[in-house]
Amino acid sequence: MLRSFRYEEIADNLRQQIQQGKYPCGERLPGERALMRQYGVQRNTIRQALSLLQEDGLLVTRARSGVYIQPITETPVTGDVPSYLPPAEGIILVINAWNRSSTAVDRLMNGLSGALESTSLSIQRFNSLPRPGSRFHVLPTHEYLTANNVVGAILWAQSPTDLAALIRLRTMIPLVLVDRRVLGFEADCVRFDDVAGGRMVTEHLIARGHREIGFLADEAFAETIQQRWRGYTTALAEAGIPYDSSRVALFEGIKDPPFSAYARLFLTGTSPLTAVVCSNDSTALTLFRFLRNEGYRIPEDVAVTGYGNLLPDYMDTLELTTVAQPFEETGRVAGELLRERIQSGNNTTTNSGFRQRQLPVELIVRNSSNVTPRIKNNAGVPDPYRTD
Repeated sequence: MLRSFRYEEIADNLRQQIQQGKYPCGERLPGERALMRQYGVQRNTIRQALSLLQEDGLLVTRARSGVYIQPITETPVTGDVPSYLPPAEGIILVINAWNRSSTAVDRLMNGLSGALESTSLSIQRFNSLPRPGSRFHVLPTHEYLTANNVVGAILWAQSPTDLAALIRLRTMIPLVLVDRRVLGFEADCVRFDDVAGGRMVTEHLIARGHREIGFLADEAFAETIQQRWRGYTTALAEAGIPYDSSRVALFEGIKDPPFSAYARLFLTGTSPLTAVVCSNDSTALTLFRFLRNEGYRIPEDVAVTGYGNLLPDYMDTLELTTVAQPFEETGRVAGELLRERIQSGNNTTTNSGFRQRQLPVELIVRNSSNVTPRIKNNAGVPDPYRTD
């Protein structure tokens, strides 16, 4: 894990409080002495934290008065940022944190390429992985955009997100979000119906006879994960299965040994789990390894499902039931939205002008969930998703 300095942690905490409205725009921030007492640090540490927030445009210092919360404006930035003009050619940037084990971005770029085929626009990737010592994912600067002739961007946002930097980016070029939205930020967005996905995979397990069904998630604060959890709880409620919070395990970064110790308790409660809905394929693979190391049989002892179908060949080998997300279609739709913005010269910054597209997902049933559990309270519900 990347080491954070104390002043960076304080800056992150204050940033969250500002964005949540604890310190309203235009109001004075507590003085340095009050912040020193609150965080138990020296004056220099507080000043370093406030300096970071001033660089982000969240704070402004007024002579002989103090430090105030600076409103995050939705109006175009002036100065060295030129007015947006529709280009004849240029680069479309795909911004995401690189993950070489996933095919999602490659598939998205295939769809994007098709949408831009009749234009003079080309595609380039930008790695947003945080720099050492920083929690925020990197976004391209105005200098980078200009030097590389970037005329639009597709962003797969990560958590945490630098809201002020996002607003600056959207002011400079047309921007489309994919997969997930960002709290407090409006832009064109293409995402999946993750509530339906979480619901259909849970309904599949219920129809197989499972009632002791857990939910295991990484990136617990991501909107996509919360929506899959909503689908899970909706399916339980409609089947008359009481929701039990002890059957839900939410992580923000799954690491051992804590995961193994918690997983043993998670699986063997007062009513041992017979199935686990995992928030994504990566989490499902982590659970797969744990279960096999502990001597569990999949699916005879515990059924496991994933989400994403990001490595179909690998998923077939593991026989993992999962939910397929149409990333190629995502790229195509995002490309069309972006192309319209670029060609019209309408880099809209008013909330009413932003467009939302939601794409359906598909349940892929494989062997990891294909056995009826050995339990007395078999629901016996016909499985609408069964393919055998």
